[in-house]
Amino acid sequence: MSEWPLVTVYHSTEAGSVGSFVNISWPGFIGTITGYNSDKVGVGERLRGDAQSNMTRFGTPWTYVLRDMLQFSKT
Repeated sequence: MSEWPLVTVYHSTEAGSVGSFVNISWPGFIGTITGYNSDKVGVGERLRGDAQSNMTRFGTPWTYVLRDMLQFSKT
């Protein structure tokens, strides 16, 4: 994965979106690990927790949540 990084610029026309955002990841990766949008909001992945944490694998994948934060954030 480190040999094929990809910077993708999205120009969203979806209702409620901020317009443009940048996703930094790899080819074929749907979610976001790191990115920035036109509202000057940046996100980055940082996984916290251990075996005793309350995290679960059920729900929306966090990489999709980060992507939605870039696309629909309002400052």
